[in-house]
Amino acid sequence: MEQVTETTIPKTGSIPNSQETEKTNTRAGVERFSFTGPRIYLGPNAPKKGLRFGMGFRDGLTKDIQEKCEACPSLFALIVPPSEVMECRRKLTEKGSAKHQALIAVEKYLKGGE
Repeated sequence: MEQVTETTIPKTGSIPNSQETEKTNTRAGVERFSFTGPRIYLGPNAPKKGLRFGMGFRDGLTKDIQEKCEACPSLFALIVPPSEVMECRRKLTEKGSAKHQALIAVEKYLKGGE
């Protein structure tokens, strides 16, 4: 059996450049966490990390919050449109729901866990 030491991309046959990969990942993060219109953060308060329950965003996240979302994607699940606030608040109290699981993950992230 032959051991492969380099990663190749099937379509081009080239080895990925780390700088190009980093740029692609950054653009993917921007697109992944982009939105239009208003959104409201419904997660735990962490003023030292720049997060407060009920803080609003319009037409996108700030750079520091986007970096936090890239580190903990569950954080973005707690940034919802105003029309979904009541439903999200209800789901946050239902153990086992996706929003509740996101809340647990964000609390762990904010405390310094992975």
